[in-house]
Amino acid sequence: MPDHVHMMLSLSEGYNKSLMDWVSEFKRYSSNIIKKTYRITKLWQKNFYEHVVRDDESLIEIANYIANNPVRKGIVKKWEEYPYCKFVDPLPI
Repeated sequence: MPDHVHMMLSLSEGYNKSLMDWVSEFKRYSSNIIKKTYRITKLWQKNFYEHVVRDDESLIEIANYIANNPVRKGIVKKWEEYPYCKFVDPLPI
């Protein structure tokens, strides 16, 4: 999306930090690259919103919501057409 990001992720058991740590590192890393490439200095808001997925049904519902966000906004007709929408791994169900 042009003005926000949705991500669905799962931290591996060997990752010894919190989700907040991961998000902070992601924001720092992406900010540095974007700042150098596009000279954009203000990129991320300070907070983020998380939602814990509790069952397979919720997982599918949330994945569909995220994937179809550009469709709802009228950017594309099918989520597969949006170049920034991707499943890195299949859903674990």
